[in-house]
Amino acid sequence: MKKILLIIFTIILILSVNVLAVDIDVGSPATNRDAYLNSGETYVLKENPANETGKITDVDLYTRQALSDCTIATFYVVLSNTLCARDSHYIGDVAGFSLQQFHDLNLAIEAGDHIGLYFSGGAMESDESGYAGVWHVAGDHTSGEATFTIYAGDTISLYGIGVTVEPPAPPTNVQATDGDFTDYVGISWELSDGATDY
Repeated sequence: MKKILLIIFTIILILSVNVLAVDIDVGSPATNRDAYLNSGETYVLKENPANETGKITDVDLYTRQALSDCTIATFYVVLSNTLCARDSHYIGDVAGFSLQQFHDLNLAIEAGDHIGLYFSGGAMESDESGYAGVWHVAGDHTSGEATFTIYAGDTISLYGIGVTVEPPAPPTNVQATDGDFTDYVGISWELSDGATDY
């Protein structure tokens, strides 16, 4: 009987691990750290770039002080320290001195991208050594392109997880006809399942 219960427990444990697995992770664990970074700059973590392409659905951050006007964004490297925001989500005010979690986000991310944020007030938990570094630039650059400088060895308590997204199949039954005009072509097709736009 004990062997049967052990086998059942092992199977449940394996299934639980599979259910909890995520496709994408990016950033650094959101924990209480030894230092902090102040407001007024856009910060992007070099630590742990995205391992897959898809959507970031959940973000954790650990604040030193309450944040004002916070925006989370994904970034890609254009050239060396020039980064461009791929997508962003405005969160607003965030409570201080604690782990804060945000769910049901829809941030586009591609393999190799980085996660970052901007906040106009407050402070984020950080460490000043032992990590890949943090890009930073004055002002809100959670959209568009900017040239950053780097705090070498730093990290911030900012972490995102998400899922890969399969692209929809191409449209089917595509037809082109002249219709009533010899200098005009009309094209029609049937939408594929899961497509939201063409």
